[in-house]
Amino acid sequence: HIQENWRILDFFSHHPESMNMFTFLFDDIGIPQDYRHMDGSGVNTYTLINKAGKAHYVKFHWRPTCGVKSLLEEDAIRVGGSNHSHATQDLYDSIAVETYP
Repeated sequence: HIQENWRILDFFSHHPESMNMFTFLFDDIGIPQDYRHMDGSGVNTYTLINKAGKAHYVKFHWRPTCGVKSLLEEDAIRVGGSNHSHATQDLYDSIAVETYP
């Protein structure tokens, strides 16, 4: 089940709605260093209702207080090959020393 590279580009070329993800993945910020240094956003749109009963459609976006840091492809291969849970480990380690994200 090895993925062939042409299939990735074939998918993006047939789904124009994926262009945002394509540019994100192939940009310098495409591979986050860990969970504390990555932007995040919800996939779904939510309906929030204020005190007056008026509905507002919202999407959530998370911006890291630690700043955005990314890995180059060769670094991602090295880090992922040595510890596939490196991002989770970093999060637990930072919380243990009270360096909260």
